[in-house]
Amino acid sequence: MNIGKIFSLSYNALKERKVRSVLTIIMVVVGTSLMVALNGLVAGFGNFAERTLNKLAPNVLLVTSTGMGQTPFLSQGLESSSSVPLYTGVVNHIKSLPFVKDVIR
Repeated sequence: MNIGKIFSLSYNALKERKVRSVLTIIMVVVGTSLMVALNGLVAGFGNFAERTLNKLAPNVLLVTSTGMGQTPFLSQGLESSSSVPLYTGVVNHIKSLPFVKDVIR
């Protein structure tokens, strides 16, 4: 079967099934348009979220104290050996660290 015969049969099939052909073309166009729009929307939202989170005081570090025997809020139920009560000595040590501007207790 030569290539001209294949194109002729394809064209005749498209002519016979006009509605199906039009719906298929619309499906392809709408589907790709939706994918492009969704990709742009997700990228735009990611950019917006990143800019918003960068504005939320990226140079502030919040350190909270935990009492003896308590686990920190984020690691409840896990063994935590990194909890240190914030005594005056610890606060003074944090104040002495480089790039620390202020410590509020």
